[in-house]
Amino acid sequence: MNLEGFPLPVKKLKGTDPVEALDFSRQKLRLASAVVIAALIRVNRTLTSLDLSKNQLLGVYPFIESTGVEAIADALVLNSTLAMLDMRNNDINGDAATRLATAVLSSKSMEVFNAIPIKALRADDVTVLDLSGKGLMAVEAHVIGNLAAKCRSLTSLDVRHNDISGTAAKQLASAVLESNSMEFFSLIPMKAEHNLGTTSSRLVPKNQKPGILGFELELSNRGLGPVEAHVISSLAAQNVALTSLSLGGNSLKDEGISAICEAIQSNKESKLASLDISGNSIGPEGVKKVVAMAAAALSLTEVRPRRQALPPPDRMGYPPLHSQSMPRCSQVNLDGFPLPVKKLNGTDPIEALDFSGKDLGFASAAVIASLIAGNGSLRECNMSGNSSLDRGSAEILANVAKAKGIMLFGIKPGQKEADFHHLKLTHADAILIASDAAISANLDGVNLDGFALPVKKLKGTDPVYQLDLSNKRLGMPSAIVIAYLITTNRTLTRLDLTHNRMTFTGEAAVRMAGEDKGSGFELAIHGAVGALG
Repeated sequence: MNLEGFPLPVKKLKGTDPVEALDFSRQKLRLASAVVIAALIRVNRTLTSLDLSKNQLLGVYPFIESTGVEAIADALVLNSTLAMLDMRNNDINGDAATRLATAVLSSKSMEVFNAIPIKALRADDVTVLDLSGKGLMAVEAHVIGNLAAKCRSLTSLDVRHNDISGTAAKQLASAVLESNSMEFFSLIPMKAEHNLGTTSSRLVPKNQKPGILGFELELSNRGLGPVEAHVISSLAAQNVALTSLSLGGNSLKDEGISAICEAIQSNKESKLASLDISGNSIGPEGVKKVVAMAAAALSLTEVRPRRQALPPPDRMGYPPLHSQSMPRCSQVNLDGFPLPVKKLNGTDPIEALDFSGKDLGFASAAVIASLIAGNGSLRECNMSGNSSLDRGSAEILANVAKAKGIMLFGIKPGQKEADFHHLKLTHADAILIASDAAISANLDGVNLDGFALPVKKLKGTDPVYQLDLSNKRLGMPSAIVIAYLITTNRTLTRLDLTHNRMTFTGEAAVRMAGEDKGSGFELAIHGAVGALG
């Protein structure tokens, strides 16, 4: 019977042509084939091994096509001979995963399911179980969690390099934490007597009860995912001895990062001094949790998430960081450079800070912007040369700096000319320069592309009605500065920017600024390289 491009051997499936093993892996089987297979194996009394891995059993539309997986789950309850079943790499999640896991656990004949030794685990005959890199997902997590919680002999379980997340990850983590026999979970030491081999990296003090981390934990580049993060977060939430936690270069993602940050934030007695979460594919939600944790942490001195290009925090709801938010924190390290908190928030007054070329990213920019918002003494905060800053980072910094009168790109308050045309300027750089130009009362010209922009004429402090900047070879950075400055100009009625090199991005910024000025303003931009039309 061929339903989806592969002929199903009907007699073998129902047992009239008896065989012990069938391999249907990699055949692109979907709903129809799954339903037929389920109906036939219900009555089969000879088949002991069935491989359905690497197909599409849940279909392209899981909410509609889960019937096939559910049918197989129902068939397992009736089949009394199937001992080995492999259904990995079928993207089985949600209710279908729960139903299949329940059926597997209720099967009296099942010995191995998706590489999990069901029979041996039930017999409590497994001490070390390595399931790393086995293509495990939600269904396997449900099965493992149910069996591991009951095993008294299982001392080591490894599920790294899999794709377990969400509710399944939380449930498996809970089962691991409930285990009294577990000594290592995915390289995480769960007992007081274990360490990483050196006294400097001892994890749990001898006098501390088992299952609670202590001192230092080094788990960088170990293939950890969200499920391991949930275990670590549960331990970190109650730990008062942990001072260093290194989790860089894993796959914790937003789910894992959020869990760990929330745990640290909830632990009011935490002694954590260093947290490395770089290289974990942190997205907007993860960064939000990092900032919230930094705001609440009492002893955290160093945080390291790798730079991320993300939307500006005003669209994501980042909490403000004020001096009282981190009363005992003197340094916060988010991108490999320690930020001086007291100098930034003004409790240790200083007029100038230089963070140029420190490779700071979005997370550091969010913290800096929040801290300097309450600083009454700072006049310069040089953020130039940080290539990891994105547009959102620069906009947040510029908004605060403009309100406080703080220079951001190294331009001195009394400086008349600034030349940056030798630098490879980014969009973020241009925003920071524009902020400085808007604040400065003395700056006459700023050169970004080989031509010095007339700053005072552009922003209206040296008022003119018309300004011709055509054929000046102006690029995107100049366009961003022009757009920023003309928004407050009340005298300029015509601006000629034809035949330049502003790119689509630069031209779009200028057009938007021109539209905001209303019908009384004429912008000549046709003919620019990269014109929008």
